[in-house]
Amino acid sequence: MRGAGVEPAVERVLLLGEAGALAAKEAIYAKWPDYLTVTNAADMGYFEDEPFSYVITAASSRPYVLATGAYEALDSTKTVLKFEYKSEANLTGSRFYFGTPSLVATQTLDADGFAASSDWKTVYFYIAPALEKWSFGDLEDILRFDLGSDVAEGTLISLRHMQYISKEQADAEGAEYTWPTGINTVEEKTAPAVQGIFNLSGQRVSRAVKGIYIINGRKVLVK
Repeated sequence: MRGAGVEPAVERVLLLGEAGALAAKEAIYAKWPDYLTVTNAADMGYFEDEPFSYVITAASSRPYVLATGAYEALDSTKTVLKFEYKSEANLTGSRFYFGTPSLVATQTLDADGFAASSDWKTVYFYIAPALEKWSFGDLEDILRFDLGSDVAEGTLISLRHMQYISKEQADAEGAEYTWPTGINTVEEKTAPAVQGIFNLSGQRVSRAVKGIYIINGRKVLVK
């Protein structure tokens, strides 16, 4: 016969199990933060000088990165894109495309840009409209970040530690937010063409074998 204290005991075990799982998850994230991977780095001539840190030499007036690889799908609290950057010149007309998972020109948030800096500067960009308007945040979704719209060829830009965090965490870190200045404001004809096959290390490959690839801007599982 089941004793009167069995069910509360089971409940305590379950709670301890949940707490243990949460503690383990936090420990993993502390050691290996949930940083995004720039998947087009090799193809665009960028290089990774240390894990999740990229040096970009602008080869066009609108250099961009494609980022993916979050550990888990975003929940409604992950409303801030956090990253650090350095730039030799002011970056104006920055734009973020939110691929769900395809990249289309009608799912964008604009930013005024980012000031030149020789030191690392932290950006907290508010992306709640992308979650609410386009349901962005699935594991297969892709972020395209156009660093500027009129960047001089050869400009050196460094970018590192891109991740999605909660506004609560950003507030605790004393965030000064960068707010979107435009939502869904561009015409379809300006949709970015991201062609080619890339592996998850950002290397272009000639064909896709078994595994996960970024093919023409979409994450694809090849079985």
